[in-house]
Amino acid sequence: MPSALGHLLPAGVKGCFLLIGVLGTIAGIGAYCMQMGTGFIQDVVLPLRGRALETERQVRWLRWSVTGFGILTVFFSLFFKPADYLQLLMLLIGSIYLGGAGIVILGGLYWSRGTTRAAWAALITGAGLAATGWGLQSFWGSIAPALASMTGDSALSHMLLESAGRFPLNGQVMSLITAAVCMIIFIVVSLVTCREPHDMDRLLHRGVHRVQEDSDAAPEQAVAPRNWLARFLQIDGHFTRGDRALAYMVFLYSLLWNVVFLLVLAWSFLIARWPDHWWWNYVLIQNIAMPLVICVINTFWFSSGALRDLFRLQRKLKSARLDPQDDGQVH
Repeated sequence: MPSALGHLLPAGVKGCFLLIGVLGTIAGIGAYCMQMGTGFIQDVVLPLRGRALETERQVRWLRWSVTGFGILTVFFSLFFKPADYLQLLMLLIGSIYLGGAGIVILGGLYWSRGTTRAAWAALITGAGLAATGWGLQSFWGSIAPALASMTGDSALSHMLLESAGRFPLNGQVMSLITAAVCMIIFIVVSLVTCREPHDMDRLLHRGVHRVQEDSDAAPEQAVAPRNWLARFLQIDGHFTRGDRALAYMVFLYSLLWNVVFLLVLAWSFLIARWPDHWWWNYVLIQNIAMPLVICVINTFWFSSGALRDLFRLQRKLKSARLDPQDDGQVH
């Protein structure tokens, strides 16, 4: 893709594209540092501390945490040695957190026996396994000969020497192993440490624990959809007219290309093989022409909506009443 765009885009357009890429990268990295920094303080430090912080002090800790993650990102980038394809590498790095976080989220929200100790065990195990996998991939050229020398003249030694150029497990496999082990750890530790199942209705605000504001919906919001397609798409009274139109269009657009795929498949099996130039036209329409049209529409649509909401936000902030207790924690 980068090579193709380098040839396809003219001067000027190519510069604008690169500028958007640089600014998007800066915004993305800033959002990641903010997310990780706040998550570390809110979900790790404060629960372990056991007591709340003053508002100004908590904000100061958040700033330090975000700055610390930015510095960590810089040093990680300087000393990190890629040893796999980019997509597989991203899967392995992502599993440092996601390997344990996935089962923690699912188990915490949908299993009454999930415990805090199990969550910590899964997260620590996931981070350890993913970091170990990255270390093995990065330094396998030095590790494999050392392990081979310890096993003597055996089949294992020969296998290690044969794979010394590259670690035999890629990032996809390592992330799958990490997620599976974290799931087992979470289940086992939860069963061992759970003294009493949690009230899931209280956790999810259902039944007697239902939040009054959520139940005071407008009468029209409780009306069931009239047609089968709206029921299938779960369109209810919360959808505005524009929301309904957008939901129908996205569904029909996806359905259209699935129907086209089935027709092409049937044609290829029952009639004849498609000529090469037909495939080129198919790819040109599906992957270039249609996304380009949608991109132009979305650019104007999203830009106008973002500007409108930005002005609305500014007006609301002038009259908003700040609540110091609304700091992201469940008190």
